[in-house]
Amino acid sequence: MLVLTCSSKLSALRRSLTHSFPESVKVCGALHYVMDRNPFRLQVLVDQWPDFTSVLCRPPLEDMTDPSDPYTNTYFLFSKDPQGLRHFLQDPRTVNWKQKLHIQGCQPALTGVLQEVSAKHGSQMQTISRQLYIRDGVKGEDLEKMSKIR
Repeated sequence: MLVLTCSSKLSALRRSLTHSFPESVKVCGALHYVMDRNPFRLQVLVDQWPDFTSVLCRPPLEDMTDPSDPYTNTYFLFSKDPQGLRHFLQDPRTVNWKQKLHIQGCQPALTGVLQEVSAKHGSQMQTISRQLYIRDGVKGEDLEKMSKIR
């Protein structure tokens, strides 16, 4: 596990992640804040550099002081390799599994790995899937049609 702080590495990571839209959009959003003065003090972790397969953005572990607050304990995740992700998440410096947490932006293919790793740490992972489809200049009748899409 590596924490990226160098602006050139963060820029290279962002460029690489844009090729994986929409799956990487949550991590790209978190990365945007990191590169723009980092108001939320997020850290960017990768499994290896420069040939990363997994990226995790999160606050520093020492800032996650309330173990019952899943909103403060929020992680943004993207991975190209579910098997490599398993090893990445088992590193105790990556995720604090003793706390309630949210992992956002996770691809459906990673659900099994997340449930397996969380179970090893004595917790149960619940997944919720939401999708948003939108385009420029949305009209009222279009919004009504979109609300009926499942």
